[in-house]
Amino acid sequence: MSSVNKITLMGTVSGTVDIKVSDQGITRARLTLSVQRISRPGAPPSFDEIPLLAWGETAESLQNTAPSGSLLLVKGRILVNSFDDQNGNRKWVTEIDIRDFQTLQATHPAPSVTDTANMTETQAGISESDFDFSPLPDEKEPVATPNSEASFSEQLGSDVPF
Repeated sequence: MSSVNKITLMGTVSGTVDIKVSDQGITRARLTLSVQRISRPGAPPSFDEIPLLAWGETAESLQNTAPSGSLLLVKGRILVNSFDDQNGNRKWVTEIDIRDFQTLQATHPAPSVTDTANMTETQAGISESDFDFSPLPDEKEPVATPNSEASFSEQLGSDVPF
């Protein structure tokens, strides 16, 4: 039996990205993502502060493109690690190992998730002209259009078993 360990989160970067480079030259980034919980109508918003971890090029990209307050979409996997503290007590740490991310908005301070969802195209800085809606080169025209004289049954022929 196989298993799946994937998670997708959207939230704002809390604080700064902590970057360290190992003796072997491997870059590691640690940061915290503030993710708004779903709450009852009229209830004050509450947030989860989720620790994130990234390695290599992903870590370097986070340092350059994810300042505090940035709205991020993060894809990764859940890591659960344990260690013994100085008193010999076992401690558990859960964090997200980032595999991919996208900066959705790099303004400071970042709006809440609900503010972003209610933005107009102009407020978000995008417009329909930013996207190419033309057909792909290999797309074919439909065999019949709604106004064509050929009926559906004529196109299929009489050998259809139903």
